[in-house]
Amino acid sequence: MLLRRLIFLGSVAALAGGCMSLSADSAAEVGDARGFGASWDAGTGRTTSGALPAASKYEGSPLCLVQLGTCHPDDLTPDCAKAEQPNFADAGGLTPTYDAGSADAGGDAKSAADAGAAPTPDAGPPPDLYGTGFACRIEKTNASPAPVCRSAGPGKDGAECRASDDCSAGFECVGTPGQCRRYCCLGSASCGADRVCDKQLLVDDNLWVPVCIPVRPCKLLSPKACPDNESCSVVDQADGRTGCVALGSATTGESCELSNCVSGHACLGSTNARTCFKLCSKSNPNDCAPGSKCQGAKPLFVDTNQGVCLPEIATANGAAAQQR
Repeated sequence: MLLRRLIFLGSVAALAGGCMSLSADSAAEVGDARGFGASWDAGTGRTTSGALPAASKYEGSPLCLVQLGTCHPDDLTPDCAKAEQPNFADAGGLTPTYDAGSADAGGDAKSAADAGAAPTPDAGPPPDLYGTGFACRIEKTNASPAPVCRSAGPGKDGAECRASDDCSAGFECVGTPGQCRRYCCLGSASCGADRVCDKQLLVDDNLWVPVCIPVRPCKLLSPKACPDNESCSVVDQADGRTGCVALGSATTGESCELSNCVSGHACLGSTNARTCFKLCSKSNPNDCAPGSKCQGAKPLFVDTNQGVCLPEIATANGAAAQQR
């Protein structure tokens, strides 16, 4: 599978075209995937026009698991009331009953009062338990991780935190020690110029989530470039910026969509198809396994003596493709 993917890419330089951030068209399609817009009726599974909704076009991080009808972790003001209806029996003992005919029940209520029975007040519309003060977060559920509505705290970017609910909507408590960081389910485009979208572990759970972290430049292949629990890697495929990222468990040829790579590797490729590649130096022939060759070029690698190990058949095909 890795070999076929590498042949398709042609060369390492082609990887630079697969920028980690999404296109403007993809970002504009998020509204189609969230499923809690004004035209969506969660009770029937149809739009208010009666037609079935279009299939989700969401293309963000698979760690966020956004589906039709869920809230969206990136939202600073998540519309959780439409995304997730509360169970009133479990919400502080709220068990209201709704009298659809209360507007016409004046005479009946008066008669009940005259009979010595207290009238039952109209409970009104369901209370908005998920309005202001709530955030959309990734949590482990009974089946698998999923975006859910939870309490929001005051913490913004860089604020100290001990749990997720210490952070504001759109932010998550990650790392050790815990810090609030901005969710980036849609990639680095939402992070700003001095930050990049990276996977970090929740402070209170062994679960990876995508958040914006400050770029801390480092030197590739340098053994002391980053702290022990981090590794120096390429963090921006568009310009070759490097930075310290959290260590993961994925190794050469394995997907790095759900976990970061092990030390000495870079997570490269297009969105939802990124793979771990072993970093190497062209001046050290022992960096790559037999049958592989160290290949690298700008803009992906600022230092053109650096690159990643690619099967020689893939590099040969890439060179042939460039000559045509």
